[in-house]
Amino acid sequence: MSTHTLSTTARLISLSEYSALFRPIALVVFGSLLLTLSAKIKIPLQPISITMQVFVVLALGFCLNTRLSVCSVIFYLTQGILGFPVFADAPEKGVGIAYVLQDTGGFLAGFVFAVVIVSWLTKRGYSHNIPSAMFTSLVGLFAIYTPGMFWLLIHYGSDIAIISIGLLPNIAFDLIKAALIALVVPTCLKKLSELN
Repeated sequence: MSTHTLSTTARLISLSEYSALFRPIALVVFGSLLLTLSAKIKIPLQPISITMQVFVVLALGFCLNTRLSVCSVIFYLTQGILGFPVFADAPEKGVGIAYVLQDTGGFLAGFVFAVVIVSWLTKRGYSHNIPSAMFTSLVGLFAIYTPGMFWLLIHYGSDIAIISIGLLPNIAFDLIKAALIALVVPTCLKKLSELN
């Protein structure tokens, strides 16, 4: 084998190793960017705005593996906790940890649970058709709402408050987003598997 062939092979190995390292990082950054953009697409209600984040959180869970989807959400949350205005109502309602400790903190924590559950169910085949993708979306939605409602209960101490603040203004929109993602995901996952 010539020296030129060896250096070309070494260069190809280096590029493949670089690609193996770069791809997950790029996916995490892209997922975090999508979460930031989806936070800014909102209907401003008080105290919790309606955003497109639920759609993106579910999409991340469906399209990325558990590790990458969790890293995307944690990277997004970390940026917000560090004071970057990535959250829906930041900087208007504050930034950093002060923002997370307000009304939406439980929902933000629920994003992590949702991507874990959705990617786990997807890996086990609960996304290959519309009914199974809808089931997975609803379970993901439940994973977002459970800590969100619990957090509101801690803040307001009243079942009526959490229903009127956290559930009623948002649930119809979030069910529509869950249905939309369930309609899109089976086809998208099929196309992605054909590309690989």
